[in-house]
Formats: sequence, C-alpha cells, structure tokens
Amino acid sequence: MTRSHDFETSLENLFEHGLSFDKFLQSADADQRKMILELLEKTDFSWIEAPQSPMRILYFGELWCPDCVINAVALAGIMKQIKVLEVRVQPRSGNEDVIMSLGDGVKAKIPTIVPLDDQGSPLGVFIERPALIRALDQSEDQMNRIVMMRAYRAGEYVQDTAREIMAMYVK
Repeated sequence: MTRSHDFETSLENLFEHGLSFDKFLQSADADQRKMILELLEKTDFSWIEAPQSPMRILYFGELWCPDCVINAVALAGIMKQIKVLEVRVQPRSGNEDVIMSLGDGVKAKIPTIVPLDDQGSPLGVFIERPALIRALDQSEDQMNRIVMMRAYRAGEYVQDTAREIMAMYVK
C-alpha cells in the first residue's frame, strides 16, 4: 500500500468518524452563535449553484479559533444552497500530523477545509483564511493590513472563502 493511499484512506476514515457540522455548530457559545447567525444572514450565497452529485467536506476546526468561526459561516452558507453537501468536523487536537501534511508541513493551521471526491481524495485544501487575506502577510502596507484584517474579522470576506471552496469542485 502506498503512502498516498494510506493518506486518502485516513481522510476518508476521518470524514466517516467526524462530528456532523450541525452538532459542531450546536457547541458554539452564545456569542459565537450570534456572530455566525448574523454573518450568515448578511452574506449572499445565492450565486452558488447546486451540483448534480453529492459533495463532502472534511473540516478541521475548533470554535475557540476566530478563523474557524468566521469560515464556518461560509460552510453554513454553502450548505443552505446545496442540500447534497455533507460536512464532517474533526478537531485540531489529535489531528496535527494530518493537518500539517495538508498544509505547509510545519504548523497545523485551522480551519483546514478539505473537499473530498467520491473516493475520499482531496480536491484541494483551504487553509485558515481566504487567499486575499493570506496575501496580506506579504504586504508591507501596514495600514492596509490592519484595515483588511478588521474587515475579515467582521466577516466581510466570507464569500471569498465560499468561492475558494466551491472552485475546488469545478476544476
């Protein structure tokens, strides 16, 4: 058995044994729940077209993480539009090696969102923040970084997350 087969089987196994996304969201405290519901209500997800076949996403995240809360809104919005989407959640704790192997190999960043194909192979990986926000780390414009991070923390880039995730299904 090759390493990649082991890895794919392990993603499939993690998906099958993951917590349902609804149960994950039910564990949110009052402030997190309020934020998620407010962002979900103000974000337009109507552009998302439902696919013909079922979709599955493995979500590594925990609600103590602000990025996980913000990007959970994107998944909740996608789920509102796509009834054939199943999302399962695994915590960061205990899955650091898998998360690192999906990312930079150095740090287990969450959220790590992995759309899976029918065989449990990753179609791509979304790590921590949308690309536009991750690019800020390379920017020398400190004022722009502050403004954009505030906007991100306020949920203004939730659609960017949703678009990046949906693009992985269209390749």
